[in-house]
Amino acid sequence: PKPVLQTSGHVEKFTDFMVSEYRTDDAAPEFFRADHLLEDKIKELLKDATLSPETVEEYKSIIARVDDFNAAELGEQLRRFNVLSPNGFKVSEPEPFNLMFPTSIGPTGLYPAYLRPE
Repeated sequence: PKPVLQTSGHVEKFTDFMVSEYRTDDAAPEFFRADHLLEDKIKELLKDATLSPETVEEYKSIIARVDDFNAAELGEQLRRFNVLSPNGFKVSEPEPFNLMFPTSIGPTGLYPAYLRPE
C-alpha cells in the first residue's frame, strides 16, 4: 500500500537518472541509465596506460561518487567526457525516472499502491 512505501522512502528514493539518445536516423530513441553510461566511459578511459596517477585517482573518485550526483552534476560529467549512447548517438540531459510503478488495489481499485522495482 502507498502509505507503507511512502513512509519507508521507497516512493521518493527509488529513482534513477535516465537519458535518451538523439538519433539521426528513423529509429526510435533508446533510453539508458545515465550513471551506467558515465561509469562505462570512465572505465574505458582508465584503460589508457599513459594517464597520470592524479587523473586515474580523479576518474576513480568520479566512479565512486556517481550515485551521489544530482541531475545537473551528472549531466555536467556526461558532457565533460563526451558520453555517447551505446549506439554512438549524443544523449539528452539526465531526467529522473521513478522505478515505483503506481497501481491500484482493492475491490474498488481506490487504494493506491506501487509495484516495487526489485
